Amino acid sequence: MSFGPPAGLTKIELALRRATALFFVFVFAKAFILGGETFSSTPARGLGSLWEDLAVALAFFLITLPASRSIAPPVLFGLLVGSTAIHVSITRLFGTPLTWSMMKATRGPLSDSIVHAIRLDSVFFTTAMLLLGWGLYALFLKAQLVRKRTVLIIVATSTIASALTWFARTQGDWSTENPLMALMRSTQSRVEPAFANRDWRASDLEIPETGLEQWRGAAAGRNIVMVSLESTGANYLKMFGGDLDLMPNLAALSHDGILFSRAYSVYPESIKGLFSVLLSRYPALDIPAERYEHFTAIAFPQCLRTAGYKTALFHSGRFAYLGMDAIIANRGFDLLEDAGNISGKLHSSFGVEEAATVRRILKWIDAPRGREKFCVFYLPIAGHHPYETPAPGPFPETTDLNRYRNALLYADSALGELLRGLQQRGLFEKTLFMIYGDHGEAFGQHANNFGHTFRLYEENVHVPLLIAAPGLFRQSIVSNRAASLLDLAPTLLDFLGREIAPSFQGTTLLDGRGRRVLFETDYGAGLAGLRDGNWKFIYDLDSKRAELFDLSHDPSEQKNLASAHVRLVGDYRKTLLAWLGAQKALVISNLEQKQQQPVITWKTASRRDGIDHKER
Repeated sequence: MSFGPPAGLTKIELALRRATALFFVFVFAKAFILGGETFSSTPARGLGSLWEDLAVALAFFLITLPASRSIAPPVLFGLLVGSTAIHVSITRLFGTPLTWSMMKATRGPLSDSIVHAIRLDSVFFTTAMLLLGWGLYALFLKAQLVRKRTVLIIVATSTIASALTWFARTQGDWSTENPLMALMRSTQSRVEPAFANRDWRASDLEIPETGLEQWRGAAAGRNIVMVSLESTGANYLKMFGGDLDLMPNLAALSHDGILFSRAYSVYPESIKGLFSVLLSRYPALDIPAERYEHFTAIAFPQCLRTAGYKTALFHSGRFAYLGMDAIIANRGFDLLEDAGNISGKLHSSFGVEEAATVRRILKWIDAPRGREKFCVFYLPIAGHHPYETPAPGPFPETTDLNRYRNALLYADSALGELLRGLQQRGLFEKTLFMIYGDHGEAFGQHANNFGHTFRLYEENVHVPLLIAAPGLFRQSIVSNRAASLLDLAPTLLDFLGREIAPSFQGTTLLDGRGRRVLFETDYGAGLAGLRDGNWKFIYDLDSKRAELFDLSHDPSEQKNLASAHVRLVGDYRKTLLAWLGAQKALVISNLEQKQQQPVITWKTASRRDGIDHKER
């Protein structure tokens, strides 16, 4: 098929025909998206962004007009059709378009996940959009039936329809916006920084106190083992109400500690979530993880080093993944090792097997440390998509959910090896364990909700949290207070009887106060939410859509009560918007102050992670 311009057409006619074909590519893309069986949008919302499609087509017309007879217009047309095809597949799968954050995530560490995620329907719709795009191009450019009058009528009709949708638009739906506009908008700020001094977690509800004050300082002098279970949602574990016992070692350890049944991640993604754990600080919307390298605040490993602990972090994955190296640098770890340092037998694009990391941890514990006490932070990768395990698990790997279950069992077996290793060394009852899920994992419990980063439903943010001290507790304690992973650092220091850093934004879970928790994500749509007693509220900054659930009667979040509680929704919305603005102002102010100070770069001989440290 030749895509060269036919003879007899003026430059304006050529440019107009190509722009009209592009406009209809965008229209068909909306039809493909809205035709998804589980897609949550509506045709009215889809049409509400028709004016954006016309605007992009008009821009294409103006850009290509001077070079109508060159190769540039068909090349640009092809690029736009290709990006639209990807947009359709991603939107049908996740309910969110391709964003800048998602583009940055498609690097080496995620290559295995990307290959595994390619589905038959994704291939079909991508191929269909490509064929349709070039078919429309050929139709409008070559067909003799498409006369100048026909094109002008189409353009006039499209312009009127687009103008009407622009004037009639109310609440948009980010997932049905024009692909190019959605990608551009994802690079823009959703929240304006605005300083505000409030206790964002203070609740107006009467939340019962939990009475855990007696354990303050009870673990003084113990070693510390922290484990961040990758992609581990509470709702899949039997100890939190799940159907299956996927983590028997974790369940056995819970008999020696406090199980928090209502724990939530701050951000449903590992890297920014790790920032909130290490520094007990909220990340800000629209600020990428890489910039937090320059964020100045004390991290809990620094507090522990001051208290005489030797500290190390071992990660089965790779620090280069999505800016993790920026988050962990200069946070008080004497040693940082990832898959590049750990000698494993099985390597993937994401990391090494957990058994190798556990062996490396135990070897470090056995080595002379120069200090009596140690704190080791273990970050496994088992549980992350594509849910790979060294050997087949008990569940048939016919679905992603079964693969995930096998991955959780494997992660738990590695945890069991670590626990047995400490028992063999006589360290088990001399150690305080803090084990939590860094975020959850979704398998379509809500429309287009897969993975973890795109939504704030329970399957995304509700995580297991266990604080165990073998020999200290006579029986398992279950706490129903709302807990945030922001609270881990202050709670750890409180257990040890150490002073809590004033820069921490979290609070100790041993103080007995009932609090609400807040969470956010900006990977796709910009979302913020909170849990306050039995209420769960989620607000979409892009579509302005609010969701309110009563988790006591609707734990799976299927019935949106926002329209029945207008005043409560308004209060929660104002709180979240003010909180987001205040956090952004705090982060930006911190980063600006840091940039004004001189930089000294150094490396320590004990480090083998290849990270350059910068102190200011």
